[in-house]
This record gives sequence, structure tokens and C-alpha cells, in this order.
Amino acid sequence: MTDKAADYIVDRLCRAGQIQELEKGSYKVVFDVIVGTLVSVSVILGMGILLKDVVGAVLFLVVFCTVRNRCGGCHAKTRLKCMLSMMAAFGSVSVLSRFVLNNSEAWTLSFRVVSVVLGGAMMVYVPVTDITKRFRSDDMARNRKKALRILLIWYAMIGISILWNCRAAVKISMTMNVVSVMIFVHSLFFMVK
Repeated sequence: MTDKAADYIVDRLCRAGQIQELEKGSYKVVFDVIVGTLVSVSVILGMGILLKDVVGAVLFLVVFCTVRNRCGGCHAKTRLKCMLSMMAAFGSVSVLSRFVLNNSEAWTLSFRVVSVVLGGAMMVYVPVTDITKRFRSDDMARNRKKALRILLIWYAMIGISILWNCRAAVKISMTMNVVSVMIFVHSLFFMVK
């Protein structure tokens, strides 16, 4: 669907003389990414409104997108599957973080231990490669350093958020946990192939 919207936009710009016929392919890719991103953000924010968790949706988008961009994760074969996995990830974060916040015993050593274990597992497997995102060996080392910096920044934000706002700390931590699980599962799946 996003590709059809991108085709429509590019065709309109081409007919208006804003872009040349030779540049159509490049513009279609760019507009496809832009439309896809807008749809993803809109869907997650819509889910946040429905789940009465708009702040959680915004935190999820910021953390999920920055981490997944560098670290990898579940790379679906279609945009629909990608959207459904992102929706499932946000739904999991929203429901599970609400559970953790409502059950004080859950925000104890067990939750923290799970978060540390998943974070450690994620640091072992990043960046994730697959058919859509292959790295040369020198790119792999450079991207790994970038991914680890991003992860360390988010884990530092969790530590700061614990002192500032427990809800934000849980949302960020839960998002990192979901991304960790996605990366771990994808890494196992990709290694099997």
C-alpha cells in the first residue's frame, strides 16, 4: 500500500515538472520509506491512544526505532508483517510494563535480572544481519561499535529514569527487553538457515 502511495506522489510530481523521469525510481524509494514511517508512527500512536498509553507509545517509538535501526532485529519479508510485529512489540511493552508498575514485587530483582540478561544477550548478537541488511566484515565491526554505544546510552537512560520517573524506566527497559527478544529470536532463526 505504501508503494502505491509513493507511486502516486512521484507521478504527480513528475507530471508537475518537479522531478525528471530519470529520477523517478529514486524518489519512489524515498517516498515509500517516508510514507511507511508515517504509517508506522500513526499506528503505534493510535494504539497508544486506544491503550491509554500515549507517553508509552512515544517512548516506545523513540527507543525502538533508534535501537532497531542500528542493532537489527526481526526483519520481516513484507511491510505488513513488519507492522504487525511492531504492533505486537508495542502491545507487549504496554501490557507488560503496566503489569510491572502495578505489581511492586515485579519491579524487584527478578525484573532487573531479566532485563540485564536480555541486555547482555542483545550486546552479543548486535548488529543483526539478514537478507535485507548484510554487512562486510569492516562494516560489521564499525556497526557493532555504533550499536553498542546506542545500547549503552539507553541503559544509562534507564538508570537515570529510575531516579527520575519509574514509569519511564520501566517503559524504556521493557522496550529494550522486547527488542532483545526479537534480536535473539531472529539471530537463532538466521543462524539455522
